[in-house]
Amino acid sequence: MEFFFRRLFIGRYCIFILFFFSLASPDLLAEHSLQNTLDSVVSTDHSVKGKYTIHGGLLYLSDDRNLTLADIVELPDSRFLKANRDAVNTGFSSNAIWVKLTVFNNKDIQDNLMLVVDLPVLKSIEFYELSENQLVSSRLSGVSNANRDNSRAHRLPNFSFALEPSQKKQIYLRVESENGFVPLGLWDENGFIDYSHHIQLFEGVYFGIMLLVGLYNLLLYFSIKDKSYLYYVLYISTFLVTISMLNGYALEYFPNLVSVHFIDLLFFLVLLQTCFLILFTKCFLSIKSTMPVMHFMLNAVFVLLCFSMVLQVFLSTASFAYILPIVSSLACSIILIAGIYSWYRGNFLARYFLLSWGAVLIGVFLYILKLFDLIPENYFIQNAIQIGSAIEAVLQSLGLAAKISYLEKENDAAQQQALMLQIKTNYELEDKVRERTAALEQLAGKLAKYLSPQVYNSIFEGENDVHVQTRRKKLTIFFSDITGFTEITDTLESEVLSNWLNNYLDEMAQIALRYGGTIDKFIGDAVMVFFGDPHVIPPFSVAKTSRI
Repeated sequence: MEFFFRRLFIGRYCIFILFFFSLASPDLLAEHSLQNTLDSVVSTDHSVKGKYTIHGGLLYLSDDRNLTLADIVELPDSRFLKANRDAVNTGFSSNAIWVKLTVFNNKDIQDNLMLVVDLPVLKSIEFYELSENQLVSSRLSGVSNANRDNSRAHRLPNFSFALEPSQKKQIYLRVESENGFVPLGLWDENGFIDYSHHIQLFEGVYFGIMLLVGLYNLLLYFSIKDKSYLYYVLYISTFLVTISMLNGYALEYFPNLVSVHFIDLLFFLVLLQTCFLILFTKCFLSIKSTMPVMHFMLNAVFVLLCFSMVLQVFLSTASFAYILPIVSSLACSIILIAGIYSWYRGNFLARYFLLSWGAVLIGVFLYILKLFDLIPENYFIQNAIQIGSAIEAVLQSLGLAAKISYLEKENDAAQQQALMLQIKTNYELEDKVRERTAALEQLAGKLAKYLSPQVYNSIFEGENDVHVQTRRKKLTIFFSDITGFTEITDTLESEVLSNWLNNYLDEMAQIALRYGGTIDKFIGDAVMVFFGDPHVIPPFSVAKTSRI
């Protein structure tokens, strides 16, 4: 499975396609050729930028009997299969793979060559160098051996050997790999050094872009506290750690730390980054509020991923290697469906989402075409997935920036709507206040007819509160009535009596008010007036004035 994890887990959606093809038809990847192999000798008379073409002399054998080197050496070339490319692929198998390469130096000078395994996550690699069927040297590399016998400190397993003029050597590799894929390269030593420098420059730019994208989104998270930025940073972080392991950098710089549980840790990281990707998708596309059914599906897949992390502890690496592609492919398929459906529902952020992951899909598609020899290999195609993932990171960052702009516009619109609502509410409150004021004025006008002016003013001007209480105060009381009123009422008509009585009471009220009196009550033809409340006047002055 290392081959798939190195390239195709980067393009999360397409790994299941290759998984299916590898299971259903491994012959598509394995070149089974039983033609005569007596001419299978690689000559070092020509190279392209320091690299030799070896597929004409690359032989391999699937070992299901635990053969030793002595057993393999005795086998004729006709027992081997010939590879038509610079790689061997036997399909999914737990068998070890024996690779045989015969190299001949037809130059007049010594050749310093290097055999490089272009896949840094193979479980175990045993290198044997023979001259005339005599063992010259043997070395160990691969993940389980922490690349301990690499000729050069490098992320890729590599083995250097020298050829004298007109010398022929047989190189044997015994490889343990669950996916049965072994890509090889035969280099001039100086050519491999130059190639490594170019690859390191590209990888440096790639990792630099990804780190800048992660840092940018982390700063945005601290600024606006949107969880989608945090989830994307966590996804980028686990993704970069996964890439560093797949490309062999973790094994190069921390060999003893990661070699023991390398594959298990790689499986865990793939599951973890897929979990972060689900959380990011839900938050970035607002799945919960807009697509409840899709939100339920994503949650179900998230639970399945978490369960797979626990299940990994109890299963062997070989068994879990078959489960992981299915689970991760299912998760990525649902994520892709969520993006398409969100775009269909009119979410403009889904455009950034689909474009960014589309860049990864294109990179994976180009790599698949190269894998099946449908397009020629070049520097761009070889690194198409890394380039696609870098484009994805940039486009997704633009999408996250667009989300900020969208949220700002929504916030401005909400503020404008709140302002308009506040203005409308103020107008409504003002209308209600005017209505209430008019009603109170009308009520006050009615009350004024039943209260003396002093009492009315003291209440409505706030001088006194209206509440029931008792208090002691010195007052001057004045009573007035009409002498012989009873006899008079017998001689007058009711209308005349009413007008006469009203005129009398009105005049008495005017006199009382003129001298500061408070009319307490009218009792038939009598009037009761008191002086000294609410306006306090010395009782003597009041009495004196009243007498006047």
